[in-house]
Amino acid sequence: MVRFLNKLADDTTYPWAEWQIQAFVVQEARRRGFTVAGDMNQGRRSKSSAGLAKATGMLSGEPDLRFYMPNGRLVLIELKVAQQPVPVQSTADSTYTGPPTTGPPIDRPAQAAAAPKPKRTGGTLSAAQREHHARLASLGFIVHTVYAATPWLGWVHVCECLGVPPS
Repeated sequence: MVRFLNKLADDTTYPWAEWQIQAFVVQEARRRGFTVAGDMNQGRRSKSSAGLAKATGMLSGEPDLRFYMPNGRLVLIELKVAQQPVPVQSTADSTYTGPPTTGPPIDRPAQAAAAPKPKRTGGTLSAAQREHHARLASLGFIVHTVYAATPWLGWVHVCECLGVPPS
């Protein structure tokens, strides 16, 4: 298994942050030769730098990652931390209702079962994200929302969206 930030990228006992999952996905994507761009909309800014960011094009609700694929294909990915593995959601799904509340249990090694469970909250789409993703969908773009408990699962789910194996 790949190590990331001195931890195994599939370590389900560590409370991964969204930025860590995103950084791993970007690292693996670039290692594989993908053209990927991301942003740090979630970063805190002073009032003046927030105004400058907005004036120069930063948009609330913009997906975390943009993958520029052959033949003009654009794959938009929104990453969220999940408490457990869940399926990828997409604005193209007619049954999409936002973050899922259930999913299959995580297979943990026996030694990890005895460890105290870290507090981890599942990510949810903000009102600005739901609104902007709906606007993108009305323009014909699909935004894939990937819920991942670990960086490795984030990469696996992103690969599903890209239509490539995660190896």
